[in-house]
Amino acid sequence: MNHEQRCEHEDTCPYQPLECWAGNWKDTVAKCGWQGKKSDLLDHVQLVHGLHWVHVGPTMEGAEFGGFDRSCIKVVLLCAFEELFWLTMKHDVDNDIHQEVVQYIGPRSRAAQFENKIEFQSYDGKSTHTSTGKTKTCFEDINEILAARHCFKIDVRYLTLRLPD
Repeated sequence: MNHEQRCEHEDTCPYQPLECWAGNWKDTVAKCGWQGKKSDLLDHVQLVHGLHWVHVGPTMEGAEFGGFDRSCIKVVLLCAFEELFWLTMKHDVDNDIHQEVVQYIGPRSRAAQFENKIEFQSYDGKSTHTSTGKTKTCFEDINEILAARHCFKIDVRYLTLRLPD
């Protein structure tokens, strides 16, 4: 097997071990220590971390700023379109920045087939901010993505909240 064949095999092999990122982290995304097959990841997250770290369905609503500590990173396992994704949300209160990134758990070649849309909406529904982007792959280092801000980023100082009349 030459180098190109090896890389292609590593990219598509369903038995390649994955690491679990689910959880609530302080400054960088860590890993819980579990490694296993993609087919076992959902069960692991549900049993070890709990159902609140898993979301099933093509849309996720209600991830509010109020659910964040002063500054933290949350990583949730998304199950949509019969595939698995990591949704990483970083809220930095000190710098008034919120970042989100979606990463496909699977072959790099398939990640480009998915697109994600992130929408912020005020409580009254009168103002929204929407961003659409290509889904990244889980083989890209999430901490580097967040540090380089190659993801959805919003400066929360410029969000306006309109209160009901």
